[in-house]
Amino acid sequence: MIPKPRSMFYDAWGAANLQTDEAEDSCLRQADFYWQKCGSDPAFPVTVYYRPSTSSRTYPASA
Repeated sequence: MIPKPRSMFYDAWGAANLQTDEAEDSCLRQADFYWQKCGSDPAFPVTVYYRPSTSSRTYPASA
């Protein structure tokens, strides 16, 4: 059974292991990681948000 996609979730693993709660760069790199790990379909990009600075990154970036 394929799980239903989520529109947004908290990356608890990244926070515990990569300090994504404190390091903006680490957080924004997670877009690449989750896109590659969870399907790699250009029709379904992944966007991550670093809430303290309101920065975001989408992977793959639109052309």
